[in-house]
Amino acid sequence: MGRDTSSPRRADDRAIALLVACRLVATLANTSCFTVGVLGTAVYDLGATVFEVSLLMLVVNLAIVVGNALGGLAVDALGPRRVLVAGLVGYTLTAVVFFAVPLSLTALTAICGLYSAVFGAIVTVFTSLPPFVVSDASLARANSLMATAENAAYIVGPALGGMVALAWSAPGCFAVLGIGGLLGVPFALALPAGADGTGRRGVCDGAPDEASRDRGASYVFQGFRLAFSTPALACLVPMAFLAFFAFGAFDSLETVFYRDVLRVGVEWTGWLNAVMGLGATAGSLALLRVPERRQTVGLAAWLVAVVGAGTVLYVATASPWVAACGMAVLGFGWGLFEPLLNLVVQRDAPEGAVGRVMGVLQMGQRSSGVLPLLAAPFLAQAFGVQPVLVTAGAVALVAGLAFVAVARRVAPGR
Repeated sequence: MGRDTSSPRRADDRAIALLVACRLVATLANTSCFTVGVLGTAVYDLGATVFEVSLLMLVVNLAIVVGNALGGLAVDALGPRRVLVAGLVGYTLTAVVFFAVPLSLTALTAICGLYSAVFGAIVTVFTSLPPFVVSDASLARANSLMATAENAAYIVGPALGGMVALAWSAPGCFAVLGIGGLLGVPFALALPAGADGTGRRGVCDGAPDEASRDRGASYVFQGFRLAFSTPALACLVPMAFLAFFAFGAFDSLETVFYRDVLRVGVEWTGWLNAVMGLGATAGSLALLRVPERRQTVGLAAWLVAVVGAGTVLYVATASPWVAACGMAVLGFGWGLFEPLLNLVVQRDAPEGAVGRVMGVLQMGQRSSGVLPLLAAPFLAQAFGVQPVLVTAGAVALVAGLAFVAVARRVAPGR
């Protein structure tokens, strides 16, 4: 009798279904809460200024960087399942704290720091998980469908947040965060045994690179060394850092752009982000149509340029309908870029180090937005919110085109 080759495929299908369900629920909770709940509460309910929003987002970004770092270390040391379950429960505890504390900008900022650290760890877990629970043959499919689930949540989540804001209040979106965290736990617990760190990308257990002995202060240095261990990774890390550098301004100015330039209500933060989710869903599904030989760093660079072009269209006028068209374009580019980036990292990361390498990549993305975040309020005061955002999008466009040339030299065919 021939060997039953359908069993590995069925096992991969089950693992992917659980990954997709867990990411959908977790991202649905996050997008409805942050897009409308956090920013909507700060700008519309508490009347935050550009400077106050910038301070809030500075705390958020720094906390996410910390969460990325700790999440990457924990994935390699403990296995992704434990970290994921702890993060999902952390969502619920954060929501409880929010409703227990009197509402103010100071309280919102402090709670968002806690929430963002948990979010950063969860992001690193999700982007690291596929190689622990599926075979090489199913990696592209797992990343594509997980990104599709995430992007579907970007459609439903902000729209749900907008509905909650209209029916109740923007702060009410924190209830969605708490419920979503609890709903994701059963899916995480049902993942295959590899999620405990026993798979082919298993936890670090005395590897010769000393990572298991030096998990404290040396983590960042070791993570960066591992992240530059192949030509493809060496190109992706600076690409992720510099490409996202241009978007730091959006964290503090985007909601103000809605209010002062587009002149729309808080619910539009949900509707426009839902449009981006539609484009991103199409982009993530498009990865299934990209031949393996095209799943390269060069394609990732082109997609950064597409995101930059869509961003310019998004913020270039005062029309919410033109903004929606821009959101669709940048959403498509981002939807294809993110799973492609994760796929290349998962394939190239050294054994036992996928969590740390992914953590470094995520840290680079988030930390790259800190300097623009600090400068954006002053630039907006001098030149206006819209010109600053248009310039930021143009920088991303130029950076993507520059990385196309770099990728051809550093990682040809990778």
